[in-house]
Amino acid sequence: MQSIDDKILESVRKCGRGTVFTPSRFSQYGTAVAVQKALERLTDEGRIIRVARGIYCYPKTDTDLGLGVIYPGFDEIAQAIAKRDKAQIVPAGAYAVNKLGLSTQVPMNVVFLTSGESRKVVIRNGRGILFKHAAPRNFAFENSFAQLLSVALKEIGKGLEPNDCLD
Repeated sequence: MQSIDDKILESVRKCGRGTVFTPSRFSQYGTAVAVQKALERLTDEGRIIRVARGIYCYPKTDTDLGLGVIYPGFDEIAQAIAKRDKAQIVPAGAYAVNKLGLSTQVPMNVVFLTSGESRKVVIRNGRGILFKHAAPRNFAFENSFAQLLSVALKEIGKGLEPNDCLD
């Protein structure tokens, strides 16, 4: 019979390196406390990494350039949180503008609009992801690119007065 640790590790390996996950994904393997303890042991052994509170990753490693562990991106982490919370998200603010290539500004804290609760998730080095609760109209587009474009254009237009474009 496999231990909870082995079951979790096998499940994560099937998904591949770079997979971001939350403890709720493994609820079928035991109680919440047992799963949390197993994740803690796997983290201590270096088999997985804890990205933030309640968010883990089966890390990619770079052997070609000698970079070592490659941490997941903000999008991957935010998607894992949204999946856990059963919420919709869309990048917002300067991050949305940067994702479209309309700005070279890279924000310290990435902002996502969410249909769930507002919160801040601290990742590392003081950087984090800020989830801001938004009205359902912000998620009206079915196409994720259209949502991103809509939010980015709102951000670009924030500082403009109606006659600024006519000068």
